[in-house]
Amino acid sequence: MPRSVTSELSCEVAAFYSRRSEMASAVEQMMSSFNPEQLAAYQELKNAVEQANDSTCLRFLDGKAGRGKTFVMNCLITLFRSQGATVLVVGSTTLSIIHYDCGRTAYSTFGIPVVEVSV
Repeated sequence: MPRSVTSELSCEVAAFYSRRSEMASAVEQMMSSFNPEQLAAYQELKNAVEQANDSTCLRFLDGKAGRGKTFVMNCLITLFRSQGATVLVVGSTTLSIIHYDCGRTAYSTFGIPVVEVSV
C-alpha cells in the first residue's frame, strides 16, 4: 500500500524545511564547481521545472559514467528544497536512489507489487 500524501509531505518538511538556508549555500558551492556541460544541463532542467507545462517538462538526463549526472540532480533537488518545494525522488531500484536524501523506490512509494518470477 502506498504511503499517504500527508505522510510523504510530513517527512519532506521534517527533513528539509529547517535547513533551507544551509541548502541554498550548498547550491551555490555545487554550482561553482560545475563544468560547462553540467551547467548547461542544470540550467535546462531548472528552467523546465520552473516553467513546466504538459508539453515541456519531461526531460531525460543521460551521460557516460562519471560525468556528474547525480551531482547535477543533487544540486537541482537541493535548490528546489531550499526554496521550500517538496521534491519526491523516485527510482526504479534501490541502487538508483541511494545517493539522494530521502530517495525512494517506485515500488515502495507507489505500492507497486513485486512479484518474483523464476527463470
